Amino acid sequence: MQNYIYDKEIYDIFEGMTAISSVISAIESSNSKRSIHSVLYNVDKKKSKYNELKFLEYKSKDLGFEFLGVSHSIIDELANGKTHGGIIAICSKVEIPTLITPEQLL
Repeated sequence: MQNYIYDKEIYDIFEGMTAISSVISAIESSNSKRSIHSVLYNVDKKKSKYNELKFLEYKSKDLGFEFLGVSHSIIDELANGKTHGGIIAICSKVEIPTLITPEQLL
């Protein structure tokens, strides 16, 4: 996961359908305070990723995020790795609480 700064806000970027589906599932089950700002997909993969893109298009309407087709160079620039499959999600940042060790309780 990589950070992305846009309009003075910091976002997390999730790469690939598996990661994005997990974020959607967490949001729908109310197990996450995270929200999806937008999902970007490589327009060159519209045919090969048809089912995944239709699912994300439907979820964009249901959950209220942008669903945008962009060039592969934009995806590659924003993604940290190469296993994104041409799909990334720009999501709100979530603070992870610091764990307290037993020694700190004493």
